[in-house]
Amino acid sequence: MGVVSYVANPQSKTESVAPLAMLTSIHQKASEVDFSLQAKMAVRKKDGGPNVKYFEASDTVSQFDNVRVWLGKNYKKYIQAEPPTNKSLSSLVVQLLQFQEEVFGRHVSNPPLTKLPMKSFLDFKSGGALCHILAAAYKFKSDQGWRRFDFQNPSRMDRNVEMFMTIEKSLVQNNCLSRPVIYLSSDIEPKLLGKLKDIIKRHQGSVTEDKAASSHVVVPIPASLEEEEWVRPVMKRDKQVLLHWGYSPDSYDTWISASEVEAAVEDPPVQRSQERYMPSGF
Repeated sequence: MGVVSYVANPQSKTESVAPLAMLTSIHQKASEVDFSLQAKMAVRKKDGGPNVKYFEASDTVSQFDNVRVWLGKNYKKYIQAEPPTNKSLSSLVVQLLQFQEEVFGRHVSNPPLTKLPMKSFLDFKSGGALCHILAAAYKFKSDQGWRRFDFQNPSRMDRNVEMFMTIEKSLVQNNCLSRPVIYLSSDIEPKLLGKLKDIIKRHQGSVTEDKAASSHVVVPIPASLEEEEWVRPVMKRDKQVLLHWGYSPDSYDTWISASEVEAAVEDPPVQRSQERYMPSGF
């Protein structure tokens, strides 16, 4: 693999966050990326499934300490029958990510639910998003009287989807997840506007006429896009760097060797403008 060179975008003052899973066919506008990298040889993931090697890495497994301790203090009654280890929690996260990709991913024509953002699964803080994801899962498992989680059994499909609904509700209640507020550009074709509004409603978002009050802005696809693919380093862990790809949700972020990236991970600006997207693939 070749070296990924750093290219700053002086025209933008915004920090572009990896797109939410809400609009899986709506892509991030490259010109809004605050710090861009031109990817020469880095390879984009082919789907939004979990990076198993990352979650199996010892330094990742060790980060589950905070989560495990928090669960023991706050949800002891739901885990005491079989107290989880860091490794078992990591394995459960991989299973959750794989299930939501298979059942809610972009290849599913009518997904029953929106994928949870990848960043929620990377929030290892005590009382953070990952704590609430796993707490809701273990509580649901206990309430159902299950001895173990099973994401492969077709007879469990509906209940597993219901579990994800419970997880999503818990994230919202604990201020770990907010519903998107969408501003639709007046330049979008009227025929497409209807489809976009249906998608937004189906995924529990809302439409606003006030651009300043929106969390996301949807704009028409430009006549032509750059041939290069653009990425930005968003996290460094040991000898690996996580790259975020323009035009893709954060579930497609890719881990590569730090030696292949010349740019350092940048801290996000304090102020953020809206994220911008382009409708595609309907």
